[in-house]
Amino acid sequence: MSAPHLYKEATLMLPADIKRLHLDLTNNCNIKCPFCSRTKYLPHLDKKKPVDMDWCLISKRIKQIAGQLIHVSLCGTFGEPTLHPLILNIIQWFREHTTAKLSIDTNGTTHNAAWWHKLATLGVHVCFSIDGTSSENYTKYRVGADLNTVMSHMTSFIDGGGKAEWQFIVFKSNEHEIETAKTLARTLGCKIIFKTSRNYKNSFSKPLEFNPLNNKCNTCKFVHRKELYIAHDRQVEFCCRYQPRYSDTTLEPKIEKLYLSQLALFDLKHHELQDVLRTPYFEFMEKFYFKFCKKYHLGNDSELIT
Repeated sequence: MSAPHLYKEATLMLPADIKRLHLDLTNNCNIKCPFCSRTKYLPHLDKKKPVDMDWCLISKRIKQIAGQLIHVSLCGTFGEPTLHPLILNIIQWFREHTTAKLSIDTNGTTHNAAWWHKLATLGVHVCFSIDGTSSENYTKYRVGADLNTVMSHMTSFIDGGGKAEWQFIVFKSNEHEIETAKTLARTLGCKIIFKTSRNYKNSFSKPLEFNPLNNKCNTCKFVHRKELYIAHDRQVEFCCRYQPRYSDTTLEPKIEKLYLSQLALFDLKHHELQDVLRTPYFEFMEKFYFKFCKKYHLGNDSELIT
């Protein structure tokens, strides 16, 4: 299928060009963050059996590119990565097949302290999402989580020799806890990252004084960073932030019509990586990604790292 009305000359990215891998291992999660894609687009998931990535299949598909990777991110768009039943096996697989940096973004409330201490020995970097230093502010966004639990798990991970980062999304309600968080992070021995939210509404108001130093909207994960995103259900997506099959709004009808007409071609159960990357949809997104991303603020993250 071709779409000459949508794009002109596109530079194709091939599997040999991929440097980074983003895996969304599961759509299972144990908490309910209000602005999470899972909460917004798939609220019915709590009533269904979770879908975990078929690691046997995916490992075969990505084995050809493992040796060239410089970063592998296990970060959930629709779920908590540490809830995948084979998470430790997956980490070990990467340790055996690549020298890439391996990182996990997590709410940090799963398993127990001993598990996190063991995880530290596997050489994985872990980013813990903790939006506040008081239980009241932390649980306001991390609904269903417990502050003492995540702090215990992060401490255990650090004590085990793990490299930890603390991510703190800033709202008006928790802005006054920034300095306390900085002090606590120094005490624990971890880097802390303060980030803006892509959503500010209802009881989650925009902070009054927090002014991050940089905006990360200038680069495309796929085109510039050569990052491939694979969802829990084996689908390859151009970006974790734009998956029209889940959206409740239409941004660009022509793009989304093209995407939906080719959706079956992105499934790694039936197609190789090179075939997915050669589809007209991926060609189009490679050509016009920045105009599209900037128009809809899909990459509008600002952060302050201390």
